[in-house]
Parts: sequence; structure tokens; C-alpha cells
Amino acid sequence: MGDRQGLSQPWRGLVKNRAKNGDFYWVEAYITPITEHDKIVGYMSVRSAPSRPMIDAAEALYRAVRDKRATLPSTLKALNSRPDAMKWSVWLAGGGALMAMAAACVPDSLLGLRLAMGVSGSVLALSASSWCWVRIRAGLRLLRDGLCCLREGRLDQNLVIREGGLLGRALLGVESLRIHYRATLADVISAGEDTRRQAYSVRDEMHALAARSLQQREGLNQISTNMETINAAVHEVVTLAQRNQDDAGQTRSVAEQGERHHAGGSTGGQPGSGGGWLLAFFHGGTGSGA
Repeated sequence: MGDRQGLSQPWRGLVKNRAKNGDFYWVEAYITPITEHDKIVGYMSVRSAPSRPMIDAAEALYRAVRDKRATLPSTLKALNSRPDAMKWSVWLAGGGALMAMAAACVPDSLLGLRLAMGVSGSVLALSASSWCWVRIRAGLRLLRDGLCCLREGRLDQNLVIREGGLLGRALLGVESLRIHYRATLADVISAGEDTRRQAYSVRDEMHALAARSLQQREGLNQISTNMETINAAVHEVVTLAQRNQDDAGQTRSVAEQGERHHAGGSTGGQPGSGGGWLLAFFHGGTGSGA
């Protein structure tokens, strides 16, 4: 992986991680450089769940490595082993052309050799051109399919790249773009889910606040009703107190009149006239009560 990053090339492979509980799990990691103005400013790692056959193949390779029956393959060598159809076709076609031209320099006494070299050179040139055309056509078809997947939003379709050279780098660029779009879309979906959960939480809090406001309003209405009841009770108590005060005033007035009559009877009356005073007092009290 370090060699690939040093060459500014994406790297893909299966990684075995350890979970917090001690268990192991496999992920397919895709690491690609992040560039600005054609300069590397960082790296982006995107992980996804691998298929069961991929996991089985990786575990079999790890067992073979532990048993010293195999070694981990070099991704740099795998990259360099991809054939560059354009470069090899130029070399092979050039070699065939040179062989055909060299056949013209063979003397007539070696006519068979001349024909063999001419035919071999021509066949080699035509074969190289045909092979280059087939490989380039397959690479361009794969590039078209990758761009079509990007256009249609089918971001789960991996590009199986077997080409090297300029065409291979173009295919790697499309694959990196697909991974980048997929990671960005996953981040957007995750942010949308977080926003949805927060919106639901805010909605629940608003409903709870509305319920509390309704309870407070009902409580305030009850308090208002109780205050009105207390006000009516206080008004009734005040009315009763006023009546009691009026009755007490009338009682005091009657008592004062009685005292005055009693005092007058004691000073100016004759003996034996007490019955007349009592009659007068009762008449006066009855009249006052009326």
C-alpha cells in the first residue's frame, strides 16, 4: 500500500480489523489520493462490506502465508504487470515493420528468407495492430460503462481494471470518482438521517411543550375559578360582617336607651312606680326593635 501511495495511485484491498469486543471483521478498503491543482494534499479511505467469496479468498491467502506456503502479493507489481496496449502495439508493430523492410535488403539468392521475413514482419505488424485495437476497444467500452454508471447513479458497480498505461490510469480515475461520489452520497444520507432524527426530537419536544402549556393554561383557569370563588366568599363574609355590625349598633343603641330610662327612673320617680318604668322601657325597647 505504501508503494502505491508513493506513486499517487489508488489502492484497494481487504483489511481485517478488530472490534471493541475483540471480534474480527473484514472490510474492503479503497484508498485514493486527494489532489488540488494536481498536487496531493491528503488521502481518502472508503470502506465497504466485502462479499463472502472475497473474504474466503483472503482468509485462504492468510492461512497460506502463515504456513509459509505463499507470500502476500505486491500491489505495485500487479499494477506494473498490467499490459499497456498502446505501448506494446507500437513496439510490436514497429518491429514487424522493420522486419518487413529488412526483408527487402535480403539478396535474391535468399528469396525464401526474404519472403519469410516479409511475411513474418507483416503478420507481426498486423497482429500487434489488431491486438492493440481489441484491448483499446475493450478499455474504452469499460470506460463508457463506468461513466454510464456514474450518470445513472449506479455507484455500487466496481470497475475491473486490467489495462495499464494511459488507458488504465483513465479507468482508475473513473473508479476513484465513483468511490468519491459514493462516499459523498453516504455522508449526505447519514447527515440527512441525523437531521431527520433531530427534527423528530424537536417535534416531540414541541409537542411536550404544547402539552405542558395546555396543562398550565388549565391550571391558570382553575386558579382563576378558585379566585372568583374566594372573592365571592370574601364578599359574603363582608356582607355578614356589615350586618353583624349593624345589629351590634342597634343593640348598643337599645342598651343606651335602657340605661337612660333606668337612670331617670331612679332619680325622679316615686316609690312604687317601678312597674310603670318597666312598662315604659319595654314599650321603648319594642318600638326601637320595630
